[in-house]
Amino acid sequence: MTKKETPEKGFWDKLEIIGKVALPIVIAGATIWFNSQISARQQSAEMVKLAVGILSEKPQEDGVDPLRVWAIDILVDRGGLSQNAAKTLNIRQLNPAYVPTEYSPAWFETLENLRWAVE
Repeated sequence: MTKKETPEKGFWDKLEIIGKVALPIVIAGATIWFNSQISARQQSAEMVKLAVGILSEKPQEDGVDPLRVWAIDILVDRGGLSQNAAKTLNIRQLNPAYVPTEYSPAWFETLENLRWAVE
């Protein structure tokens, strides 16, 4: 009887050791992934904030402004701005009345409504 109990006990001992080693690794990996996701969202929000600030200024009349094109690309890529609204923003400024002082997640979700915010 002791021979049968020994292999089972050895298996559970090995499983316990693997669990003790694997658990901190999994927790560390999840923490790193979570922090990188939060950092990426914060960076994206800052880029959108910067883009909205650029688009709040009047566009140059003498040609294409590369900074303005970049700002529109940011809103299209990260904010879901439609192509029609993007074309309008190439020639018109974003109405400052629609530019919030603080950027909430709800505002970013309604970036499609910027077509109404163009003067």
